[in-house]
Amino acid sequence: MQPTWRITVAAALLGLAAAGAVAAQDRIMEIGIDGGVQRQTYEGRSVSYTAFPVAWPTFRAPLRFGQFVTPALEIEPAFGMLLAGGSGSSFTSFVGSWSMLYHFRTDRSVPRPYVRAAGLVRVVGGGSTATQLGLQGALGLKVPNGERIGTRFEIGYGRAFENEEKGLAGIRLLDFTFGFSYFTR
Repeated sequence: MQPTWRITVAAALLGLAAAGAVAAQDRIMEIGIDGGVQRQTYEGRSVSYTAFPVAWPTFRAPLRFGQFVTPALEIEPAFGMLLAGGSGSSFTSFVGSWSMLYHFRTDRSVPRPYVRAAGLVRVVGGGSTATQLGLQGALGLKVPNGERIGTRFEIGYGRAFENEEKGLAGIRLLDFTFGFSYFTR
């Protein structure tokens, strides 16, 4: 296993462990899955992906585990993975993010607007492994669909930084996403 993969897997496991530890403290936890459309611009050319909630080769992590630190502040690690292969070759992409959300309303029984700031990491591998880092900001709305179920809509903009050493171009990211959430209490 490459050293970069070890760090990435360790970070994902740490995020899941943190999510479990917070749930054990009897705090509210939001578990969710997202999909949507992401437009990526690479050095002047545009590529669009339609993103579904399983995994895709974009900078959007589809599985989220939010922990409420206060009724208005939420910390949210997220991750996704894409494994592809054929004709004797393979490709792997791991996407992770660590977000902080601020909710403008604390009452979960009404629609709640929020802002989100995130750090992003993508590790890609095929013949060799490369890591790309980024930042993202977003505006969103959480709509309750019952006591513990909710729908989430978000628009976000981000930047993945160039990794010159590994030949990864800088990318501007524009997201339109929707998601479904389950709240632990």
